[in-house]
Amino acid sequence: MTVARPLEVVPDDAAPGFDHDTALAFLRGVFGGLPGFVQVCAAGDWRGEFFPTDDGGLAAAAVHAMLLDSGRPQGVYARATTLVERPPAPRRGSAEDTATVPVLWGDVDYGTEGHKGAGNPPTQAAAERVIAECGMPAPTIVVHSGGGLYPLWRLREAPTLAEAAELSERVQRALQRAAERHGWVYGTGVGDLARVLRLPGSVNRKTDQARPCQVIGGSGQPIDAGDVPADPEPAPGPASTGTPGPLPAQRPYDPDRATGPLDVLAEHTAWGNLLVPAGWTYVRSERDGAELWRRPGDPSSEYSARCFPHNMVVHSESAGLPAGAGQRITKGRLFAHLNYAGDVAEAARDLVRAAHGSAAGPAARALPAGALDAVRAAHDAHDPWARLVEGGTAALTARLGDPSSVPLATVPPP
Repeated sequence: MTVARPLEVVPDDAAPGFDHDTALAFLRGVFGGLPGFVQVCAAGDWRGEFFPTDDGGLAAAAVHAMLLDSGRPQGVYARATTLVERPPAPRRGSAEDTATVPVLWGDVDYGTEGHKGAGNPPTQAAAERVIAECGMPAPTIVVHSGGGLYPLWRLREAPTLAEAAELSERVQRALQRAAERHGWVYGTGVGDLARVLRLPGSVNRKTDQARPCQVIGGSGQPIDAGDVPADPEPAPGPASTGTPGPLPAQRPYDPDRATGPLDVLAEHTAWGNLLVPAGWTYVRSERDGAELWRRPGDPSSEYSARCFPHNMVVHSESAGLPAGAGQRITKGRLFAHLNYAGDVAEAARDLVRAAHGSAAGPAARALPAGALDAVRAAHDAHDPWARLVEGGTAALTARLGDPSSVPLATVPPP
């Protein structure tokens, strides 16, 4: 996939304006000559207007989009599919009103600015990686929406509506799987056939700084329906044994890096060290390395959660844990939820107590000895009193006055 350099956010006094030529070229390239009508709308007026797909109709659609943008809405949009007819007001047209599906699409948000929730790919490069690794051919067109990337795949032959709906959902799931391999979020609720996308040439004003929506790359080549990856078959794996997965790759301890007890726990435990004592059952590992686990008391479900290297996604609302794609649970949070009613601070304190051989709860005491040793070493290295004492009592007194007034650490020792 060939893309331009990341877009620059410009100050308000040099804000981008509507690019009529880009908008018209996009409308002609995607919808020109197709059956049905193109919908152009804006935030706040989601019904918009409808235009035929001949040259005159698309020229009128581009002019209408320019007029909408002059009102400085948050965004100007075009529906990704054509409609059989102009729907009567106030309807904007449903998926069932679709005439033709010329493209399949994704919507890969990145960063945090202008987006609800957290966990998106952090950068444009990361969003490009999701697209590149989703199993689809290179996108025909890549659009930068001003807050994310739209990969668009032009279909060589128009599918039926039923086929198009299935293909669209498969694309969304492929992008979701690619994002989750890295522990990122992808919003899959964007594949319906009535979806509107920001129109290239328009301006994204969702935040205080206006950003252009523009085409930044693509192969220019159409794809066939057979190029869309099917949902993967379950990978062969061991029977349900409850055997913990392997430890994550451990990093050498760095005393200059802000590391708390729960961070150290994550680096020195496998998911099974936390889940098996709570009654969870290991199911199998997928081809991408994600571990599937089933919650206790649910023999009917294949699995209840996917565990990635650095976080887990719980799919069962009955698991007693935050559930859904937007909830990324780290090992530290999991440990706290399973054993301390979600109290992360108390979980960290109990880890420190167990690491120093003091009175601690059974969950902390049952952790692998190596993990507790690492927690103790990290805690002592971060203890400002312990570091100063190495230089002698005189140095401690000279630098901080009365040593009894110095806090021992963010998490106090036992």
